[in-house]
Amino acid sequence: MDDEPGLYSAYAEAARRLVDRGAVALSSGCGYTVRYQEAIAAAVKVPVATGSLLLAPTVIRHLPPKAKLGVVVAHEKYVGTDLLGIVRDPEERARVAVDGISCSMLVESELKRPTGMAPIPDSDTERHLTDAVQRLLADQPHIGAFIFECTEFPKFAPKLRHVTGLPIYDHITSWRTMLEAMTFKT
Repeated sequence: MDDEPGLYSAYAEAARRLVDRGAVALSSGCGYTVRYQEAIAAAVKVPVATGSLLLAPTVIRHLPPKAKLGVVVAHEKYVGTDLLGIVRDPEERARVAVDGISCSMLVESELKRPTGMAPIPDSDTERHLTDAVQRLLADQPHIGAFIFECTEFPKFAPKLRHVTGLPIYDHITSWRTMLEAMTFKT
């Protein structure tokens, strides 16, 4: 998703409506919404986690100094280190490797399909996701963890954690962290 200036106010307004309806925290599955994090958080007085890409600065610090962070996204064209919150430090930027599944059926046709069509088969998404992980590991043997950006990726994370032996963070990790830190009134 390219940056759309009009979406900053749209996201902020939607966040205010959700909080007005009783939301005590806001989360998003699509990692590309991280570009609207500040606008959303400024519009409401509840915690906001716009996806897994918010975790990048923390995950890099979890890793040994020479280890790299693999970031797997739906479409690599739309992700740069600016969305990962690591624009200031060139050494941190150099520790990030990005790959994606832009040739998958999910990315190529999901948004183009008319409502009511059969869903994209999980097997295609899983194959492309596995291929992206394997490419990153082949190109960057010092990867110490992965972040999965897309809403569709968490269902494949357990298998790929087992296959790679590496931590994999996703949008579920992000919202769980936020919710586990909260106190709820009963």
